[in-house]
Amino acid sequence: MCLQVEIFVYAFIIIIPLNNRKHWRVTFGLLLCILGARGPCTGQQVLLQDYDMRRISLRDGLVNQAVTAACKDDRGILWLGTSNGLFTYDGFRITRYDIPGMYSRQLPDYHITDLELIQGANMILVCTLRGACAIDPQERRNIPEWDLGIRDGRLSRCIQFEKSAAGYYFAYYPGMVCQLSWQKPREIHIEPWFAVAAGPELKMVADPSRSDAVWLLPKTSETWYATPGEIQKCRIEPVPNNSPITKGLVSVAYDKTSLYGWDGAWNLYAFKPDGKRWIKSDNGLDDLFPALKSIEAGFNHKVMVNATLSLGTEQTGLCTNAGMYILRKKVSAFHAVPELGNQEIRGVYTDSSGRWWASTYKGTYMGGIGKSESRFFPSLAGVWSFLLLGKNTCLLAFEANKGVGKWDFKSDRLQKITIVAPDMSGTGEFQALSLCQDFQGGLWAGGLQGVLHNSAASPDTFRTFVDASTGNVFHQSLVRSILSDRDSSLWIGTEYGLFHLIYNNSKARFEEDTSSPYARGVVISDLYQDRFNNLWVATKGNGIACRYKKGHWRWLTTDNGNLSHRRKQPGSGYVDKHTTGFVAV
Repeated sequence: MCLQVEIFVYAFIIIIPLNNRKHWRVTFGLLLCILGARGPCTGQQVLLQDYDMRRISLRDGLVNQAVTAACKDDRGILWLGTSNGLFTYDGFRITRYDIPGMYSRQLPDYHITDLELIQGANMILVCTLRGACAIDPQERRNIPEWDLGIRDGRLSRCIQFEKSAAGYYFAYYPGMVCQLSWQKPREIHIEPWFAVAAGPELKMVADPSRSDAVWLLPKTSETWYATPGEIQKCRIEPVPNNSPITKGLVSVAYDKTSLYGWDGAWNLYAFKPDGKRWIKSDNGLDDLFPALKSIEAGFNHKVMVNATLSLGTEQTGLCTNAGMYILRKKVSAFHAVPELGNQEIRGVYTDSSGRWWASTYKGTYMGGIGKSESRFFPSLAGVWSFLLLGKNTCLLAFEANKGVGKWDFKSDRLQKITIVAPDMSGTGEFQALSLCQDFQGGLWAGGLQGVLHNSAASPDTFRTFVDASTGNVFHQSLVRSILSDRDSSLWIGTEYGLFHLIYNNSKARFEEDTSSPYARGVVISDLYQDRFNNLWVATKGNGIACRYKKGHWRWLTTDNGNLSHRRKQPGSGYVDKHTTGFVAV
């Protein structure tokens, strides 16, 4: 409409005789009106630039775009529940889980109402309109109830699961709210919490501000707020022209300190605790989720948000009737930190709170994403590597013979780690460059002189690694990177190649792989393992290599802009004269 008006005015200006001064005034005035009106007309286009947005839909293979629930498993795979089937998305492709005819993947019903990951148990609870079941996301199969210690079929009758802010789980089946707990490896306990007069058409949402409270959202003109020993009914203010099918709240969400809910007609309600009621808000659903304005720009209808999912790294997932949207609010890509001007930065790290840490020879600076202000820690000078150990504790690798230390965020206290080695004495005689933590929680440090590690018996003392099977000391210099593989082994990137330590289960110790070193003579600068357990190796001057989980290698070089692709069993590397450096090992 705005574009049509603009075209009409331009046409009117062209028709006006330009030899009349009065007409010139009218023309100039109309031009100002056009320029002033262009802002609102293009405001939506500006809004489209506010978010990095990725849509998972029919184009990716999601045959049903009405996404009702989502969760992310321990490997980073996204599970999507729809009104007709359960799907997984690995970042590249969509795969259906509930394949008809496969008993190991059958669900109680194709309409998924909820998905909940049980962290630490490698299990996803799937709720449908006709009950629930448990699945193993890694093996991609259903887990029978008897394997979970459930004998009365209570799990299959549940229609909703929810995790609280404190990590507690709640379960609901018609007429009863339960608390859910489990013992390793997989023994689920479902204990009744309180009875409620509600049927199967109900949604349960955990209160993010309390660890022991849930919201119950039946398809009626009220909601229930349940806490231990008490349940409160909260009335929903009626909205004119709301049809019966849109009664009740779809879900609730917090916006800073206020609680909001929305119904199936896109009405937004604000909760008033003093009156225990939901009042129609002056704002709309797109004010609670600003990205909806960007999403709806591509449709000629409203988009309904069925559920939300926090994906970490400041990303949010919106489950809608138009597919799954992964959103991230855009921030400035670069900003200047005056204190870091003309300084050589040794190590950079971003913690779980979104703060950045940058270490220089003078000390370490800490600041927030997108902010120029920073805090300075002079005692943390020359840090090459950061390894988060707990909520407030970080292990630091220092250069210039300062060794390894533990840093406490709250107290700003640095505890130096004692290093015991044949050619070293006391603390601080080791220049550390890299850190990692193995599958048992053991700590490893690599540096100029080799590799150190600690043990459960002496967690604050590091010793030189000795291969007990051969009696040899691992004494490779310039260990730039150490990585703990998900198969329990360790990869060590050095100045002279890639080394591999394998864990011997029978003797409970690490031993050097007899095939080591891989890529002999190549300078390894960094290591990374992707979600598919492939190992990526960055080298100095020899390109990038990928070691697939099945054992074969692929090397990528810049020879004439082509990618070299050779396969060979791991062993000693060879040099291709037609490319730069190693192409396969």
